[in-house]
Amino acid sequence: MKSETLIYGEELLVILDETGEISFKQLEEKFEIKGDELRGLLKYLVKKEYISWKMPLFVNTDFISDDKIKLANKGMEVVLGKRDYFTEGEKVVKKKNKIGVIFDSNIYDLIADGTLNISLLSAKKDDFEFYITHIQIDEINKCSDEDKRARLFLFKSKVSPVVIPTESFILGTSRLGEAKLGDGKILEEIRKENLNHTEDALIGETAIKKNLLLVTEDSQLKNKVNSLNGKAISLREFKESLR
Repeated sequence: MKSETLIYGEELLVILDETGEISFKQLEEKFEIKGDELRGLLKYLVKKEYISWKMPLFVNTDFISDDKIKLANKGMEVVLGKRDYFTEGEKVVKKKNKIGVIFDSNIYDLIADGTLNISLLSAKKDDFEFYITHIQIDEINKCSDEDKRARLFLFKSKVSPVVIPTESFILGTSRLGEAKLGDGKILEEIRKENLNHTEDALIGETAIKKNLLLVTEDSQLKNKVNSLNGKAISLREFKESLR
């Protein structure tokens, strides 16, 4: 039994408590997991004596449509909080939903000068997943100040941002294999006719399409990304979220 499936077991017991008796088809309509994944979970719960049924539930890999699944006494004890659902060796830790974050290039200048503490970012890796494109990496590699460049390499080492491609390819800016061939609609909406904002537009478009939180000190870019149904905040707002 996969742990990803197993975590739904307690939720399924609660549904059975609320519905009394229910057929597999009805349960499948109500529940988040379907088909063989749900069948596997039901078999596990039957084996653990948390649920039962009136007739043999399985014929080969299918269910008899008239069968009714119901909560057993052990399952009710779980619902009432008098019994642990997971026994030792079956403990499952639910994955915490992390917030995906991508920094605009100007934020890396603030990381380099210590305005944004690298150790604090590293300590928050359980809450945030950090992403980076070749645009920011190229900026880091071009940094002429050795001390600042060392700080930025330390950031990459301690925070381990996930490298992702930009969502569009711009000749002369994008790297082959590190950029997708997109339709460019959001990109052009961000940069409009100011070609000097191409790198910012690539990062902003990527943040929107990948549903990432963009952290930027460029208020114009921030407002534009938010107006296009993206999520962008200033460094001050981001630092407040780290507290």
